[in-house]
Amino acid sequence: MSIVQIDIHHVFTNHCKFMVGNDSLTSFWLDNWIGDYPLKTAFPRLYLLSLSKSTLVADMGRWSNEIWLWSLQWRGPLFHFEQEQLLLLSSLLESKPMFCHKMDKKIWTPNSDGLFSVKSCSKMMD
Repeated sequence: MSIVQIDIHHVFTNHCKFMVGNDSLTSFWLDNWIGDYPLKTAFPRLYLLSLSKSTLVADMGRWSNEIWLWSLQWRGPLFHFEQEQLLLLSSLLESKPMFCHKMDKKIWTPNSDGLFSVKSCSKMMD
């Protein structure tokens, strides 16, 4: 990769978020869909302990009467400090509305309409 390709990739990944709808396209740990960073970065210890490292959001729970119920699975019992991290993660997850009848989509955060433009990408690279 050239330096230009690396810069564009860096700009794109840092300014593109997923808006989760029915969870069918978004990686739970690896995509930036909730908070400021991917959950793998925000909760590295929980990521290491997860049994579902490359799983989509759709596979981390289930719909029941149009209410999303999370079901996270771990390699074993969590230590106290890991349980504290899980409480923070759970709070973050509960703050994010889920929509069973909408598709996931990518949002370009530098534009208020969420649509990517070369002009806004160029501004981010300056």
